[in-house]
Amino acid sequence: MIMKMVKEVCEPCSRPVNIGHSNLECEVCSTAIHTKCYKSSGFCPTNNLWVCKSSSHKIIPRYNPFEILTNGDIEKFYDDEAGNEEDIICIISDILNQCKNYNSSEIKQAVKNLQVSQKFIILANSQVISSTLTAMSVILTLYW
Repeated sequence: MIMKMVKEVCEPCSRPVNIGHSNLECEVCSTAIHTKCYKSSGFCPTNNLWVCKSSSHKIIPRYNPFEILTNGDIEKFYDDEAGNEEDIICIISDILNQCKNYNSSEIKQAVKNLQVSQKFIILANSQVISSTLTAMSVILTLYW
């Protein structure tokens, strides 16, 4: 008799998740569910990680559109002589991942403490950053 290897019980359907079944695993707490139970489970992608509802509060959401490009899964077999674009994207991704998170009250307090000239510089830079990210997104879409 062949024994079934049970990994754990799928929370949404209460049936066992056997070894070899198509499953989705939380990358924070390792909870496993059947992939067909995904919609009813509360699993969601956060920062390019699949996390369950109970672990989603443990991850600080970050804006980093380049992180998925830096995980090494993308093979460019047609581009043998790639430049240093990948290195630049990795650097940008690292900078975005290391940015400090501020809640709204911390931002309001920091802006209150700024002088008028500093507020103008921040406003101008935010517009430049926004247009730069838009341009980079278009370039990546066209050439990546």
